[in-house]
Amino acid sequence: MRVTGFFRLIAGFRPPPRGRFSALLQVGHALGSHSRLRVLLFGAALCPTAPATAQEDGRALAQRALATYGLVAIPNPSTTFLTFSQVEDARATLRSGQIGGGLNPAEGLPLYLEGFAGYQRYAPEFLLDSAARDRDIDARWTAVSSTFGVGWDVPINDTWLVRPVLNLSLGRISADAQLGMAAPAGDPGGTSEFLTSGEIIAGGYGGSLMLVHKDYTEAREIDFSLRYTDMRFVTLDSSPDFNPTAQASAVTAWGRLRMPLGHVQTWDSPVRSVYQASLSVLPGDQGDAVDLDWLGRVGAGLEIGTRNTGIAYLSRARLMVSYAFGDGYDGYSVGIGMSF
Repeated sequence: MRVTGFFRLIAGFRPPPRGRFSALLQVGHALGSHSRLRVLLFGAALCPTAPATAQEDGRALAQRALATYGLVAIPNPSTTFLTFSQVEDARATLRSGQIGGGLNPAEGLPLYLEGFAGYQRYAPEFLLDSAARDRDIDARWTAVSSTFGVGWDVPINDTWLVRPVLNLSLGRISADAQLGMAAPAGDPGGTSEFLTSGEIIAGGYGGSLMLVHKDYTEAREIDFSLRYTDMRFVTLDSSPDFNPTAQASAVTAWGRLRMPLGHVQTWDSPVRSVYQASLSVLPGDQGDAVDLDWLGRVGAGLEIGTRNTGIAYLSRARLMVSYAFGDGYDGYSVGIGMSF
């Protein structure tokens, strides 16, 4: 049985106006005439540079929140660098995380299982219109997600296979804000109500189609996957007149090369150099919500064998340094990967 899981930690983002940021386990900067890094990571309901007004009703807010929720709910073979992050600027903060992986539960069995758990906490600042004056309010949106997949491996030859996967997701999004004043007259669509006590039980369904390549020799190990995922997210507990939906989709190409680092060993296992790259295209609602069409990443690192350490099930661990880039920004990250 071989399982590959990912856990990436990117915390403490605080990009100033010119797009520079620092991180607890990520060091880098955001560049460009208009930094989209903040839009990428916290473009949930509203762009912080253009705060929402009461003219945007509660249903529209919920629909945008549901679209951004797709960023942590949709499975991604490279797990993306959104896996665990905190982003702040003058108007919004987002913390989001995802951990997940996939496996064939028995050697020689074509059944494939995957699972991902996600967390997202979004704290935007809204502009609420009233007859007397406009007022900024701080809101807090919290989301948790779980996504599962069941697939079947269809071999093409010894190193290539096609894997269709059925995906289901269940999650919860809740809102909490202190207005400090009465709701404005003519509050359309319950905007104030959604900001202060809104809650969505979200369900998702869809599927993925993967092309997978594995070619392992003593001299090098090559992994490659091309995955298309499309999922529809709906509310499970809303009334017929309040039923926001979102369609999230992603196309991700991911590749990794591992080679022994000479004769260097730890715990009687070779130390390997690791090189990997990925490119994700986001044609769904989540891409529109965060104003991001694509995301690329290249990285390098070291991998050690851990079978003889006494840690149950863990066979390898690796430390990766990656350079991430997209339309209008770039940055650096440090991540940890594990194979079981």
